[in-house]
Amino acid sequence: MEFDVSIGKKAKSFVEPVMVFEAKVELDSARLKTALASFVLLKQWNLKAKCILAYLIRDVDIALLRLPDNGLMAYSSLAQKRRGRGFC
Repeated sequence: MEFDVSIGKKAKSFVEPVMVFEAKVELDSARLKTALASFVLLKQWNLKAKCILAYLIRDVDIALLRLPDNGLMAYSSLAQKRRGRGFC
C-alpha cells in the first residue's frame, strides 16, 4: 500500500494515516483499480481515514468512478478546476 501524499497523526513509533491522496496524470481503469485496492486496504486498517483521488485526464468511464459510492473515496478532476476561476 503506497500513496502519493499521506497526512497522519503520530501513534507511538509510526504515523497513522488520517488522509491520503493519490494523484494521476492520466486515469485509466488499471490505475483506478490500483488506487481503489490501496484505499480498500487502508480502510480495512483505519475506517476513519479519508481517501482522495485527483486526476488530470480521465480515460475511464465516469460510472466506474461512482461505483465505490460508500464513502471509500472522493475524487476530483484537476482539469475541470483549471478551466474555472481561482485555480492555484
